[in-house]
Amino acid sequence: MAESNKIVGGVCYRIAGYLGINITLVRSFWVLLTIITFIIPGLFVYIILWLTGQPRIEQKN
Repeated sequence: MAESNKIVGGVCYRIAGYLGINITLVRSFWVLLTIITFIIPGLFVYIILWLTGQPRIEQKN
């Protein structure tokens, strides 16, 4: 994982890599979802994903 793509915990980067979509799209969606759900659920899920390191991106050689 490129260290330059990690802003806080690299959660959005891992989700974007896992789904194969643009990281900016994932970050925008995450912020919107967090605001809509009144911050606590989005923040709670982010912290859980950060601590567990999910989703995992397979390293291709």
